[in-house]
Amino acid sequence: MLFNWKDLITPIVTVTAVWLGAKLALSNDIRKKVLELETTKLERLAFECDSCVNNLHMNCMRIYKIIEDLSGEYTKRITLAEVTQCLKKSAEAGTVIDTKAGQQFQNTLELHRQADFEEWKILILPLLLHINKVLASPSLANDDCTKELSRLYWKPEQAKSYNEELAVLAGPLPSYRQQLFKRIADDYQALLHPAPLNIWVITRKTCHSIRDFFKYTPLASRNNMRQ
Repeated sequence: MLFNWKDLITPIVTVTAVWLGAKLALSNDIRKKVLELETTKLERLAFECDSCVNNLHMNCMRIYKIIEDLSGEYTKRITLAEVTQCLKKSAEAGTVIDTKAGQQFQNTLELHRQADFEEWKILILPLLLHINKVLASPSLANDDCTKELSRLYWKPEQAKSYNEELAVLAGPLPSYRQQLFKRIADDYQALLHPAPLNIWVITRKTCHSIRDFFKYTPLASRNNMRQ
């Protein structure tokens, strides 16, 4: 009886087509899940960026006003106890001034966006350190330590110098927020609208899939065992 190649090729082509279709469907499901996770992460990052930088800017303006008012527009010395008391009243009114949110956002950038983290270290980290100069440590930020905080004071020229540096460091915040937000938005759009694959990439992927099929089919496994 003559051997008919059609009897061999037809089942192979059919099984290959089914296998490629299943692999494509699985790849699409995985791609959709990864896309969902990545877009959710970027949406959260955009919200944190907007909230963190805007709040930081408002805190800077609040601290600037506190220092200016307490010093009588830089005509008398001020103590850290006075500044701490004003910050406490501000917190009771609903405006908490601290650097915790900024530090948390900094950690997020360090983990997920190294290039943005390097920019943060240059532009924002010095500002956070500057703000910390007027924030009493948790161990001293209570009524029992008022006397100790009263011994820490700034002369009028020191208060003025602090505010001048604060204004310089806080100046880039609006443009920094806008630029970082745009980069996050661009990454978000790139995920939703990826560049189309060209014909050579599609062909290469298809060839790799077919090669994998023949490499891992049961027939190939039996042949390897015989060898």
